[in-house]
Amino acid sequence: PPVSTPSPAACPGLDYSETLTRKLGSLYNDWCFSAIDNPFASAAVPEDEVKCASVYVDPVDDVPEAERAAYEAAGDCRYGCQKCEYTTNANSQYVCKAAGEPVYGCPSPPPVST
Repeated sequence: PPVSTPSPAACPGLDYSETLTRKLGSLYNDWCFSAIDNPFASAAVPEDEVKCASVYVDPVDDVPEAERAAYEAAGDCRYGCQKCEYTTNANSQYVCKAAGEPVYGCPSPPPVST
């Protein structure tokens, strides 16, 4: 019989993957930035704060082409996922950016870079 893989929520730190909207892209800030309508606003925009807090990034762009379709379907964060957070940058402008380091799905370890 096929081996079952735990859902991302079964992995420590990935509980948000069951409640937030999955945004496919690249890790770190680029895809979080695109989640809001008014990046670099000088005052907080409540609608942007809600939009930013409702997404996480799953790095399909970082997955080898041959594995991409299966990875998109699985959504197991084995290449790492990051929540987005609404905060200010060094210039006191409001932005949506990646919150902390990526959390990697289990049971797979983080990918090894060569």
